[in-house]
Amino acid sequence: MLNAKAVITNGTFKHYLELHDQNNFLKKTYSLKECIEHIIEFRRDIVTFSDFNLAYTPFSAEAFKTGEHSIRVLHKVDNLESRWQEMFPKLSQYYILKSKNKLSYDNPIFENINEIIRHINETFLTDLDWQGFEGNSVWYLYDESKQKAFPRIAYYHMAMFILSNIVRYEPESLQKIIIEKDDIYWILNRLLKLTDRYFPQLILFEIFNYPIYF
Repeated sequence: MLNAKAVITNGTFKHYLELHDQNNFLKKTYSLKECIEHIIEFRRDIVTFSDFNLAYTPFSAEAFKTGEHSIRVLHKVDNLESRWQEMFPKLSQYYILKSKNKLSYDNPIFENINEIIRHINETFLTDLDWQGFEGNSVWYLYDESKQKAFPRIAYYHMAMFILSNIVRYEPESLQKIIIEKDDIYWILNRLLKLTDRYFPQLILFEIFNYPIYF
């Protein structure tokens, strides 16, 4: 079930990706598993499954009254010192590596707290389902070392497209899952709940080009 795939061809989704400066995606396949690995709100749930690999990295952020600002990688990343610019190209515009897992903002200091808030909201992604990590706020970035990441809402869209086709064309494949209520059953139910709750919110993000919380 998780290996079910969709192929991006022509259509409105293609036009949507083009509007977001996405290239070289035609005829590429994306599995339901890959989509789930890119949904940040799934993070706390799928880390318990060894078959999944998170496609994003968590960061903490610090800001000081002096206007200085730094971020810290919260998970171990192999060879981060040599790979961070390749993994997170957006960060290379603003930060320099200061230590093994810490990056410092290397542009003119911020004049006020609103400037820092705007910068973080424009640069990083949040977990809409859960804001904290050991008492601290956490932000995320997709690993783009292999390919440019889609807008985060696109992974919800592709996951539901794949699932809707399974329901339409191969409904019998769901019967065993529903009867046995195994891990796949739990994952699919969680996907439906997250999509129902956060897909509309992410649409508002795109309309206003700014995080909207409710």
